[in-house]
Amino acid sequence: MLLEKLNSHISPIWIVVFGTILGLVPVAGFIFGFPEISIIPLVLIAIWLVFSYPITYTIIIAGLVPLSIQYNNIGGGFGLALPTEPMMIFFFGILLVRFFIKSEWNVGFIKHPIVFFAVIYLIWYFITTLTSTMIFVSLKSFTAKLWFISIFLFFLAPNLSDSKRIKQILYAMIIGGTIMVFYTLIRHGSEGFVRIHSYTIMRPFFSDHGSYAAFIALFVPILFVFSVYGQKLKIAIFWRFIFGALCVVFLFGILFSYTRATWVSIFAMSGFAFLVINRLSFKQLLSLVIICISFILWNQESILEKLSRNKHDSAENIEENMKSVSNISTDPSNLERINRWKCAIAMVKEKPVFGFGPYTYTFQYAPYQRPEDLTIISTNAGTLGNAHSEYFMVLSEMGYIGLILVLGLFMSSIYIGMKLYRNAKEDWVRIMAIAITMGLFTYYIHGFINNYSEYDKISVPLWSFLAILTALDLYHAKYEMKPKTKQHAESGSK
Repeated sequence: MLLEKLNSHISPIWIVVFGTILGLVPVAGFIFGFPEISIIPLVLIAIWLVFSYPITYTIIIAGLVPLSIQYNNIGGGFGLALPTEPMMIFFFGILLVRFFIKSEWNVGFIKHPIVFFAVIYLIWYFITTLTSTMIFVSLKSFTAKLWFISIFLFFLAPNLSDSKRIKQILYAMIIGGTIMVFYTLIRHGSEGFVRIHSYTIMRPFFSDHGSYAAFIALFVPILFVFSVYGQKLKIAIFWRFIFGALCVVFLFGILFSYTRATWVSIFAMSGFAFLVINRLSFKQLLSLVIICISFILWNQESILEKLSRNKHDSAENIEENMKSVSNISTDPSNLERINRWKCAIAMVKEKPVFGFGPYTYTFQYAPYQRPEDLTIISTNAGTLGNAHSEYFMVLSEMGYIGLILVLGLFMSSIYIGMKLYRNAKEDWVRIMAIAITMGLFTYYIHGFINNYSEYDKISVPLWSFLAILTALDLYHAKYEMKPKTKQHAESGSK
């Protein structure tokens, strides 16, 4: 790039002079009563990074995401997460201009299962935006989704051909997450870790305990693997100890978030990891899923009858709180989830192909609530969350095709992760693949009863993890290729 060439010819003395001037700008601003100009050095540094070191710029954004602060109304009904969203918007604009100038198409990259499903998903997202019942709302959602995927999958994955970059972006997110978790636990500890404070104690970094716990859960498998198998990843023993300690801290963060969905996702991930380590194949996984779904559908009446006997409500006691997960008779939170899911089903019956449009559920579900399903926390204003499920949300907003594409994207990532773990030659690739896959799995399970993928806090690590799996498969995995015929074997040995 042009600036990279210029950087190599700039004298160090000019770098010092320019840096000094930038450092004096904020001081002058506060002295003369114009503190707003203190942002100028940051903007100039950001511009320099974008053009000179774009991958470093991307890693910085990823590290800042856990610490970004959401401002819900900056004017015109728009919300913005600062400082990360302006950084992403600017970078996305640069990528868009570069794409139209160069028009580069890497067919091999696009054919990769994860990238392929992401592209088709984006196309369908755009189509359902055009058919949306609230096109302006959907267009804002599509634009945000476009820059998340463009930066953290389409741009990031090809730039992870250097294995060091993979660890760098994970380290960046872990550092940002660690600061946020310590901040939350210290504040929560001062309040005695009581459940009533768990819903808002993580503010201003996270708006609620659900997204906070979902973010932490993504990194628990990463920290565990870095600690236990760090030697194969060439991580020094001191840092392996640090990662082990952070894994415990993150688990405490999840425990005292009182987020039952995340607790379930951690247990499910642990069970899934056990099966994969013991050589469960992807076909066996699909068979197991089909058998479980068939069993539930066949015995749904008896299962519902047993669940209705559960009277444990969510409580301060962690054991009681865990038992309340299956309470569908008296627990208001669970009953409200069922109410929202039924609304989503009613909505997709009315618009089965295109749905109501991305991000419209919150504004459209109210008329589909039935009186017998209303709870003490029901509302027509779309407060207290939306569809409370990634899958029901997509179903109501993007129809059956949208749900199939999301499931295809999720399952393709699990397939790639399991393939890498079973067949990759190098240990570090296998270890990294299982860590990333398990991290993604926590959110896939969490997604059954919550949905946060439209928020930068979850979207950035989610698409970054998918980019890492893609890069591992395309650039780092060396598979054992078994020749299909004798002729092929002879030709390969020449």
